[in-house]
Amino acid sequence: MLLAAALFLDVKPGYWALILLVLLITPSQVGGRWRYAAFVAGNVLAVVGVSLIVLLFTGSDARVQAAGVQAVGGPHAQLVFILHQPMSFLGIVWSNVREGLLAWTLQSIGVLGWLSFALPPALYLVALLGGVGFFVRMKEEVRLLPWRRALLAAVGVAVFLTMAVALYAFLEPIGSDRIYVQGRYLAPIWLLLLLSIYGIRFTQRQLGRFFVVGVLLVLMVQNFQSLVSHYHP
Repeated sequence: MLLAAALFLDVKPGYWALILLVLLITPSQVGGRWRYAAFVAGNVLAVVGVSLIVLLFTGSDARVQAAGVQAVGGPHAQLVFILHQPMSFLGIVWSNVREGLLAWTLQSIGVLGWLSFALPPALYLVALLGGVGFFVRMKEEVRLLPWRRALLAAVGVAVFLTMAVALYAFLEPIGSDRIYVQGRYLAPIWLLLLLSIYGIRFTQRQLGRFFVVGVLLVLMVQNFQSLVSHYHP
């Protein structure tokens, strides 16, 4: 567990907060409070340790591409700004959320190529209806305690914030008011938020399964058609 946390959560900077999911485990499941404390602390320290090593090796100023212009970004300077002016940074995050949430959502459903061409608008509607159909029509016995649901949602928010910190520190030039987020980065966040509400109440409808499968098939076919038409017009 420690090795997996140290390696996989540092493959790409920003997903460190996922380690907080170990809090879903209770002390009784790992043999008592002391073992639980050691288990949680070990996981957190493993992720923090590897993250600091990554930061040390990437601490020098780097050339980054910003709005088509080469600019200089400095992870250390950016992190110092975030630590000393957290409210200003949260203001930047909130501004980017308001301006980019719709685009991020559509990208997370499907923007193909190198995020260069979108799918037909009707397909996004089909995907959203498929998600609603899944939650409304599928029945699943999920007995999650409220505190576990709250923890899943909180970790989802925390992952977004750590991702924003990483993207801002490593990709943006000093003084930037932009955080470059691609919709695909949000996959674990959407999953955590959905899991936090999954199983609250459903009605049994066998047709719901066919509906969801149908939506997925439509998405797959449309994706292939869009790719083929784009690269082989």
